[in-house]
Amino acid sequence: MTQGIPAETPFENLPEDYHCPLCEAPKSSFLKKDIRQAGGVKLIGFRNSFLV
Repeated sequence: MTQGIPAETPFENLPEDYHCPLCEAPKSSFLKKDIRQAGGVKLIGFRNSFLV
């Protein structure tokens, strides 16, 4: 458990004051990104907007 948040908590359910434990970026700096893989599988991830 990090920051009092259980593992595998969906990003959308993180508190608004959440900060990444690795880069310390706030939740508001992350962007939703669709990721497509072989076989047509669609995954949804989040990426720090500072890295875009």
